[in-house]
Amino acid sequence: MKRLTAFYLIFVLLVGCFSGCGAQMQKFQYQFFDTFDTIVQIVGYTSTQQEFDAFAQMAHKRFAELHNLFDKFDDHGQNDGIAAVNANAGIAPVRVDPQVMELVLFALEWQQKTTGAVDITMGAVISVWQDYIARYGMADADARIPSQTELEQAKKLCGLHLLEVDEQAGTIYLKEKGASLDVGAVAKGYATEIGATELQKAGWKSFSISSGGNVRVCGKPQNGSSHWNIGIQDPASGAVLAGQSNLLDVVQLVDGSAVTSGDYQRFYMVDGRRMHHIIDPATLMPADHYRSVTVVTPHSGQADLFSTALFVMDPQTGKDFAQQHNLGVMWVMQDGSVVCNDILRPMLRNGGSYLE
Repeated sequence: MKRLTAFYLIFVLLVGCFSGCGAQMQKFQYQFFDTFDTIVQIVGYTSTQQEFDAFAQMAHKRFAELHNLFDKFDDHGQNDGIAAVNANAGIAPVRVDPQVMELVLFALEWQQKTTGAVDITMGAVISVWQDYIARYGMADADARIPSQTELEQAKKLCGLHLLEVDEQAGTIYLKEKGASLDVGAVAKGYATEIGATELQKAGWKSFSISSGGNVRVCGKPQNGSSHWNIGIQDPASGAVLAGQSNLLDVVQLVDGSAVTSGDYQRFYMVDGRRMHHIIDPATLMPADHYRSVTVVTPHSGQADLFSTALFVMDPQTGKDFAQQHNLGVMWVMQDGSVVCNDILRPMLRNGGSYLE
């Protein structure tokens, strides 16, 4: 969460302001850059700018609160978030905010169901890779990968055996100094889901939230369309901005989430190999089955975690998992070929016809 990254991977494409909808509904948008190391964009329909601004500010405030709680680097003057748990590793349990407890329990539940493809106790290993990614540029001739010894030493500070979660007391404790939690595989999506749910409860019926590779849409866009359009970026195109057309396809969605995990934003190159930030807990190395994985499912927190888990899983395991949990999925393989399951195909603008 330290570095601001570009708005990437997957983004909402909206055409027109309010043609075809009620005369009083207008489209507005708002962006902020100070949470979760990414750009958060809110697009929605309201009758007035004032009404939109109230909803947007509510969302911004909530994202800021959740960022402070879920940030593993900085406790932001608080003592009840993930950073506080990490700072007190090997010292004492930390009474955490209820939202942190809910996030950790949510992540642990799915960590078990994904057989460890996502592991929030891998903070020490992930930090090693984050340091290397930050140290080397994409064209640094001196770039190298961490040594196996370095990774194995970090691995000693990982694992569920080091984590104590006392739900009744509201505390979380890491037993070894240097151990750390990393909720990066789920935090943005989980925060996006919380924000969307609270905006709906406040009465907003038509909006989208895009936070990096996480998109959550609610209701239908009030422009006469029956769905929101969410573009899936071609990983071969690199970073693109909204409005450019480097897309593999467009997901047509109402009331749901689409999240993409990819290898093409946070990485460096070593001898022609791409060393990125999605680490396989089994190998301690960047997962290398795919260029990107996009998941479509109702809950943004699940979609975020699943896109990371599926990026780590081998193709057959991933296909079986997606079928078991009714996930729409697009895999972009290392050679650039695209695989799309039957659950996602009906949601695509082109219906996956280019895959035949």
